Amino acid sequence: HVGVVSREADEVATLASILLAVTVSATLVLVVAIGVVCRRYLVTPLLILVDALRRMTSGQMDVAIPASDRRDELGQLAGATQALRDQLAAAERAKEEQTTLIVDSFGKALARLAEGDMVARIDADLTGPFATIQSDFNAAVTSLQMTLTSVKEAASSINNGAGDIRQASDDLSQRTEQQAASLEETASSMEQLTGTVRQNADNARQASGLAANADRKSTRLNSSHGYISYAVFCLKKQEKHGDYHK
Repeated sequence: HVGVVSREADEVATLASILLAVTVSATLVLVVAIGVVCRRYLVTPLLILVDALRRMTSGQMDVAIPASDRRDELGQLAGATQALRDQLAAAERAKEEQTTLIVDSFGKALARLAEGDMVARIDADLTGPFATIQSDFNAAVTSLQMTLTSVKEAASSINNGAGDIRQASDDLSQRTEQQAASLEETASSMEQLTGTVRQNADNARQASGLAANADRKSTRLNSSHGYISYAVFCLKKQEKHGDYHK
């Protein structure tokens, strides 16, 4: 009886060992199968999704997003990644359009300024910090326009003043020439007057000499007249005296 029990026990143990080996083998196969399935349907798409995200961060927005058609959590993650890619692509396009608009606007405004158009302004609809740059640029151009207007007015005033000075200089030159001619005529007249005065002085000296000579002759004549009058008086007295003695 003991031998029979011992044989049955060995058979049970052998069967248990076989079942354990089969169970372990099946478990290993299941684990490997699960690993393969997980790698194929989970890990590989995740790795591809991570690579797509890495390429998107480097600026490549045309990358394909895997597993976006799946209905599980991985599909939701892929859908969110695809939406992010589309948003980033749209933002990049908007950035490029804004950059093109900025470059064109500033380029055209600067070109018009270079041609002397002081009313050139940036009228483009810029956003963000570029709107501040637009406002500062327009304000600077307005200030420049006002400054150039003031300079133009000052230059016009200077030209007018220069014209007045030139006219005054011409008038002064003409008056100077006229005064010089008048002075020349006056000098000639003065020279003639001096000659006349000199001639008159000579004539006056001659007249004075003649007057002095006439005065001397008159004095002598007066003396002679006195002598003659006295002689006549004496003769008359003698005649009267002679008549008395007769």
